[in-house]
Amino acid sequence: MKCKEIAAVIEQLTPRSLAYEWDNVGLLFGDMEQEVTRLLLTLDMDIGVAQEAARLGAQMVVGHHPILFDPVSRVTAQTPDGRLLQTLARNSVSYYAAHTNLDIAKGGLNDLLAKKFRLKHVELLEPVETAGEGIGRIGDLDAPITLLALAERVKKALGIENLRYAGDEDALVSRIAVNSGGGASLIDAALSHGADVFITGDYKYAQIRGCLDNGMKVIDVGHYDSEILVCELLQEYLTPRIGSSVEILLTEANKNVVKFL
Repeated sequence: MKCKEIAAVIEQLTPRSLAYEWDNVGLLFGDMEQEVTRLLLTLDMDIGVAQEAARLGAQMVVGHHPILFDPVSRVTAQTPDGRLLQTLARNSVSYYAAHTNLDIAKGGLNDLLAKKFRLKHVELLEPVETAGEGIGRIGDLDAPITLLALAERVKKALGIENLRYAGDEDALVSRIAVNSGGGASLIDAALSHGADVFITGDYKYAQIRGCLDNGMKVIDVGHYDSEILVCELLQEYLTPRIGSSVEILLTEANKNVVKFL
């Protein structure tokens, strides 16, 4: 199966046209005509993942976070980008990224988060220009639970040991907003939809204080832990569509760089 055929399958779920203008999505390095028998799924593309792909004999990597956001004037082994690109080129590995288009798309990362947290009556948190699509999700729990109980549910659903939360842990909550990655820019949207809690990552302290001042609690699961689910999502989506001709592998090299004591 060729890179371009795998890309076409991915874009049935998450068209590149859904991505924000500032984003960089699609095949970012490699050859659309390359034959692929092994595909590696990841959140981030860095030198460790590139080396992992080469070691596993994967001809293509599909991830969430783009590379080459900014123009590159030279490629040398003295820069991280240069070392990454040289490793990909040396081992004939192509890289495809589905980023904000996968956050926005129906059946994408935000819908998976809403499903993981068992939300009902799920709606778009902030619509985009494409009809029926949007960033973030908001929905309701089956029944009110305490903020602390919700935090424990989130930890279990994401398989994580740590998170940050703010608000009265005994307060009952039922209307929950979610956004994958760093979603603090959607605080106003969550407030306008009457969210009791907004679950996302990368909150600044002042933003947390502002949420509490406006009556909304927060759960900060971190950027990585809210998005590493992309591997699970893409594996489930791609396996019945390309799995008979391509072996699909999940990264072990892409770890959370943030540590907790």
